[in-house]
Amino acid sequence: MGIKKYIKALEQTTTKEHLEAIYSELIPLVELAKSEKYNLIITSPLVSKDGKVKFLVDLLGIKDEKVINLLKLMTENDRLKELPQAVVLLKDIIAKITGDYKGFVYSKEPLAESKISEIESKLSEKFSKNIKL
Repeated sequence: MGIKKYIKALEQTTTKEHLEAIYSELIPLVELAKSEKYNLIITSPLVSKDGKVKFLVDLLGIKDEKVINLLKLMTENDRLKELPQAVVLLKDIIAKITGDYKGFVYSKEPLAESKISEIESKLSEKFSKNIKL
């Protein structure tokens, strides 16, 4: 996946805390990408590349220069459509760095909170990670 190199570059040039702040700024894009209007704007040949970056920066209230530069670079390389996947990759990298993972339990019957805690504990121990269900 070509989008991985953008997120890897961020990982190599910033701190864990900054990655988390970047993730917080970009997370709304995952939902926005489901909007037809959003997709029309970022794929339109009638909207300039600078206009697309400005649209995203204004829409999300982005102030961070690294995020703005990421958006500019992705726009320049016609990768804006892949921005939601980049946000997911960023989340995965943060989880890898912190060792904190979230998971889901599907059960035929509702599970007691104590049972969920027990499963979390066993999974966390087995994988040497902090797993929250």
